[in-house]
Amino acid sequence: MTETQSPGPDASRGSFTCPRPAPRLGRVLATVLGVFLAGALAGGCDDAAGPTITPPPVAPTPDPPPPDPGLRLPDDPGAVILEIWTGGGFVPIEFAVGAPPTHWLTAGGTLYSAGPILELWPPFLLPNLLVTELSDEQQTAVHAAIAAAGLPDASGDLIREPTGLLVDASTTEVVFRNLDGDHSVSVYGLGARSHTDPRVPLLEALLDELGGATEQAVPYRGNRVQVIVGFGMGLPDPQYRNDRPWPLPDPPEAMPDGGFACLVFEEDTALQLLEEFRSANIATLWHWNGEAIYLFARALFPGEPGCREG
Repeated sequence: MTETQSPGPDASRGSFTCPRPAPRLGRVLATVLGVFLAGALAGGCDDAAGPTITPPPVAPTPDPPPPDPGLRLPDDPGAVILEIWTGGGFVPIEFAVGAPPTHWLTAGGTLYSAGPILELWPPFLLPNLLVTELSDEQQTAVHAAIAAAGLPDASGDLIREPTGLLVDASTTEVVFRNLDGDHSVSVYGLGARSHTDPRVPLLEALLDELGGATEQAVPYRGNRVQVIVGFGMGLPDPQYRNDRPWPLPDPPEAMPDGGFACLVFEEDTALQLLEEFRSANIATLWHWNGEAIYLFARALFPGEPGCREG
C-alpha cells in the first residue's frame, strides 16, 4: 500500500513541499533523486523566503541656493528696493511732467515698469504702465546685476559724458534701497558709446535684465493717482482739442497760482478719476468757470508717494 504524504505547514501559502520517494524504489534510487533535485529545489525545502525588497531610488541632492551677493535686502516682500528714473533732455513737456519711473522693483520680485509709448497722436493721457512677477532665475540675475554695478556702495555720484559734446541728453538715476539706506548713482546720456566709466556698461546690463523681464508683463491699473494741474500753457492744435468739465474734487482756485500744482488722490476718488482719464488724451482741456486747464495724470506704483521733485 502506497503511503500518502500530507501537505506541509506551508501548503496554505502556496509553498513548495519537498517530494519523498516511495519506499519501494529503494535506497539507491532515493539517493540518485536526492542528488538530482538538490540544485533544482535548493531552498525549496526550507521555510518560504520573503519577497525581494528593492530599495527606493536615492533622491537627487537639491541645488544649493544661489550665493548671497551681499545686498542686505529687507524681509518685507513689498518693500521697494530699486527705482530707476529717466528725466531731462529735449522732450515735449507732456512727456516730462509727472513721468513715471522706468522701473520700480520690490524685494518680493514684483516689477513695475513704464511700457512703450504707443505710436499715435495725441497720446493717451494715462501712460502705458506694466507689472510682472519675476521668476527665481530672473530675481537672481537682477540681484547679481545690482551687486556687479556696485549699487550697495553707490554714494550719489553723477557720471558725466566725458567728451562734453553730448547735449540735450536725458539723465538716468538708479536708486538702490536696502537695510543700510538709499544708494544712488546717475548717468548723463546713458547709452552713449563715448562713456569710459566702467560702471556704465554694468548699469546698462542691469537695465537690460529688467527690460527683458517685461516681455511677460501685463497692464498695471493701480488704485492711486497723481494729477498735475498745468496753468497758462496755451491751447492745443484745434484738430486734436477736446473739452471736458472739471473732474477734480477741488476747484483750481484752491491751488497755487501759475506753474504746476501736484495732487495725489486715493481710494474711490482715485478710481473714479482713473476711469475718467482713460478716454482722455494730452490735448484734452478741462474747464472750470470758463478757464481751460491742462491735467497730467498717471497711476502711482505701490509704495510710491507721488509728486516727486526733480
